[in-house]
Amino acid sequence: MVDYGVRRIVDLRFDSELATDPPQALPVEVVHVSVLPDADSNHWTEIDALGDAAPDTATATRDVYLEFLERFGANFARAVEAVGGAPEGAVLIHCLAGKDRTGLLTALLLLLAEVPIAEVAADYALSAERLVTWSTPWIEGAENEEERRRRTRISQTPGMAMIAVLEELERRHGGVREYLSTAGLEEVTAQRIQERLLG
Repeated sequence: MVDYGVRRIVDLRFDSELATDPPQALPVEVVHVSVLPDADSNHWTEIDALGDAAPDTATATRDVYLEFLERFGANFARAVEAVGGAPEGAVLIHCLAGKDRTGLLTALLLLLAEVPIAEVAADYALSAERLVTWSTPWIEGAENEEERRRRTRISQTPGMAMIAVLEELERRHGGVREYLSTAGLEEVTAQRIQERLLG
């Protein structure tokens, strides 16, 4: 990783996940920005209900992701800033599985880099395939059939859901820069990040 040029890691995990598995001593700067609240937060009752009420996986993913972005926009803006403010070199971002928190942050960054929404969604859609060795035992370890179905849904990454999320974000806010500005990211910082990504 160091040989590849990584100079900062942005860790998006819950505070509780960080506490049980803290970063080891690394010759790389690690910045922790928990973009979502811990699992015991009251937010999750309402957010989980959105996913459970949806008629299909794509709708559930869209509804939950939009709720993440609207409720926790300030956290996502801080995570974008953590990427943009990194020292010269590569930046690695991660959460636990690497598709929801990481997927949304990556989507925001790609939009800042002027990547078309369809390409962002296609990149996101690869996540389920890449994570199958992680998700399969997690799904199989569910304690009942209802939980197994829930985990199966959560493990999927429908590209059409990401398209719907990003198009709705544009409809509500006018674009990614406007969304991040509303969430607290200064325009000069957004410009600097965009220039870095377009390098």
